[in-house]
Amino acid sequence: MSDYYDYVIHCELPHTVPQQIVDTLQYMTRVSDYSFDSPPDHPFFEAGEKDLGEPWRIILRPDPNEDLGYFARFFRLDSPRYEWGPDYDPPYVLDFRLNIQDDAEGDIWNLLRWLASVSQTRGFVGYSLLQDGGFSHPTLWYFRDGQLLRYRVTTANGAPDISA
Repeated sequence: MSDYYDYVIHCELPHTVPQQIVDTLQYMTRVSDYSFDSPPDHPFFEAGEKDLGEPWRIILRPDPNEDLGYFARFFRLDSPRYEWGPDYDPPYVLDFRLNIQDDAEGDIWNLLRWLASVSQTRGFVGYSLLQDGGFSHPTLWYFRDGQLLRYRVTTANGAPDISA
């Protein structure tokens, strides 16, 4: 039996993000199926293993038959301009919480690497937890300079230790 990881991620994309990325994220977080064949040119969107199809098409779509409380949403922040000033253009927001098997965890890492390259968020974007029936330490996820960073929180001699 595989272990599961619970991921909780929040990041923002600039209002100037290319329409192709907007369309792709809208497709990835869709409620119902429709045809879509123009994702960005990035390794994350290349075909997956032979029998697994293209993981990017389903990674943010939890099984509708499962009642796990997981979600994915992509939207443009709707905030009146007067709150931020006349030159403020609200960003796009991607939020998701999902559960993924450990043998598919590479797919989520590839998604996070791609998001790090297009996101305007810098710093902490979320965490993941191993769901193996016992206590586990979280992994913290950060975006910095277009790169994905992860920190595993462990304890050494009873004191917290953050390591990359």
